[in-house]
Amino acid sequence: MDDAAGAGGAPPDPGSGAGAPDNAAGQTATATGGVSTGTGGATTASGGVNAAGKAGGGAVGTAGIAGQAVGGTSTGGAGPVLPTPTQVAAAAQTPSSLTIVGANLYFSDAAGRIRRAPLAGGAITEISPVAAQPGGSPPLVANATDIFWANSATASLGIMQVALDGGASALIAPAAAAPRSLVIDATNIYFTQAAAIMKVALAGGNATPFVSQQTGPTSLAIDATNLYWTTAAQILIAPLATGVATPLANAQVQPRALVVDSTNVYWLNGPPQAGRTVMMVPIAGGTPTSLTSDMINATALAIDATYAYWTNRGATPAAGSVMRAPLTGGNAETLAVAQASPGSIAVDANKVYWANQTSGELLSVPIK
Repeated sequence: MDDAAGAGGAPPDPGSGAGAPDNAAGQTATATGGVSTGTGGATTASGGVNAAGKAGGGAVGTAGIAGQAVGGTSTGGAGPVLPTPTQVAAAAQTPSSLTIVGANLYFSDAAGRIRRAPLAGGAITEISPVAAQPGGSPPLVANATDIFWANSATASLGIMQVALDGGASALIAPAAAAPRSLVIDATNIYFTQAAAIMKVALAGGNATPFVSQQTGPTSLAIDATNLYWTTAAQILIAPLATGVATPLANAQVQPRALVVDSTNVYWLNGPPQAGRTVMMVPIAGGTPTSLTSDMINATALAIDATYAYWTNRGATPAAGSVMRAPLTGGNAETLAVAQASPGSIAVDANKVYWANQTSGELLSVPIK
């Protein structure tokens, strides 16, 4: 999910995965057998030649490869030529909360609409044409039949639902305060509300607390057994069967963009402008470790079976980038540079997709 809104995906069709933005929900990523969606941020590698053939002028980046200059003196030689991003769709209004289901990319926009575009490229279709949440891009998740999103509009405060093919939307779970992030499993919706995480059946009804007395719960992620979430300084886990919370990581700094696979939990750590880190801790417990660090204005995070992918908005609106690093650790790799404030991110078996918030474009590059 990006800074402005959460994002997530319920178990999409096989081979698809979604990214977790900054305030976002994690959700099942079928590419990894775990969950993904949510928000991460990209660093900008420097000192190489970018996709447009422009020399990078910054200090050598995370992997010393091609990338957008971030200042300093270039010490690296010419890096690999990056693939030119493919435009999936254009003229979206601050797209956010990317979620892959089947052959389509679903997203929300700044007018509060729920929309979709074919992964192969094409026209945007409005799924919920009437503004669902005026003034903001609502976080959304999806399963094989429906889209669900967290609506903070006063007239319909709570969790909304509409069919994947569109139609009338419905308020299925009223909320007492603005919901911020949400995830789903086969039977329930979980969402953050003030200092609690609430639970309601997929069919709707009155939500009840799953856990309470949390300090600013932000990002959510879920798998078949557990719910995971971030607070102001912790990563926590609770079995879906009991709701008994246990810390997985303490003393974190503004953790967000939570995603999980079958073994580990991943998140962004640190204030956005001071340099964020992609962190990891085993689901079974252990010492948190860093995959990569010093990311400037990192925004959204997604994973597949091999890599963590993230977007970085950069120091200026046109200096964003898309990066990845092995889940086992190692050098970060630049996938795209000179992007216009990239935010939400999603990945499937063949490509990584992201939303450029300034230009309103949905873009992709191959990952194989």
